[in-house]
Amino acid sequence: MKNRGNEIRTPRKGARIGDRAIINGKIVLMVKAGKQEDYIAPEQLIEVLYGAPVERIVFQQAFSDDGSERWKKDVVGSV
Repeated sequence: MKNRGNEIRTPRKGARIGDRAIINGKIVLMVKAGKQEDYIAPEQLIEVLYGAPVERIVFQQAFSDDGSERWKKDVVGSV
């Protein structure tokens, strides 16, 4: 059985987008349509959506419910 923890789904209705994978040390989205399979990096996905080049994505520091930090780095990933 497939590991459902790696599935990426839409937040509203839970439609499946693809699977999370690591290629060359970077997190990517594996997408399959019929027999074709490919991957896309988060920066590439944003470029396709907005039509502008993206050097990197910057995440704000997030805190869990108890106030402890969940991420230590503010900048995650770059192309």
